[in-house]
Amino acid sequence: METRNVFKCFISSPGDCEIERNSCLNVLDRINSGLSKHLGVNFEKFMWEYDVLPDMGQNGQEIIDEYISKSNYDIFIGIMKNRFGHPTKKAGSGTEHEFNDALERKKNSPNSIPRILFFFGKEKVDLNSPEINEILEQHIKVKKFKSEISNRGIYIDFESIDAFEKAQEERNVKKGMI
Repeated sequence: METRNVFKCFISSPGDCEIERNSCLNVLDRINSGLSKHLGVNFEKFMWEYDVLPDMGQNGQEIIDEYISKSNYDIFIGIMKNRFGHPTKKAGSGTEHEFNDALERKKNSPNSIPRILFFFGKEKVDLNSPEINEILEQHIKVKKFKSEISNRGIYIDFESIDAFEKAQEERNVKKGMI
């Protein structure tokens, strides 16, 4: 009987990263159906929009947090481009909140879990957009967050969806993620 080590991946990002979130799912599926069989591993995916049941009695982030803590994920994958997101009670955005929780969990873990990967997209800003003020405000928050986490570890910049997928595959397989 074949046995595999299972790594649960929690994918966190603001709303402008839908393509990248789906790309994460595709990359993990490709790894699971190919190379992972030879390496004896499997990746499970955890995303709040698929894995959290709607509920009442708490704010949205508190409901999501409850499921995140129960998921006991091994790998945190954070993604940002130009949107920072909406504030929570504990941070400037849900993604920042979830990153801080992952970092705290890692600090308190005897084996440094979860592994934290953070990707920043270099998407151009449309200066002619009617929402340019909000876009710039969000973009500035992303730049500030990126600067703040730069002294907590190494993040990965990407310029295109192809570069993003390549970086994920390299980090998850070739760099000893598994």
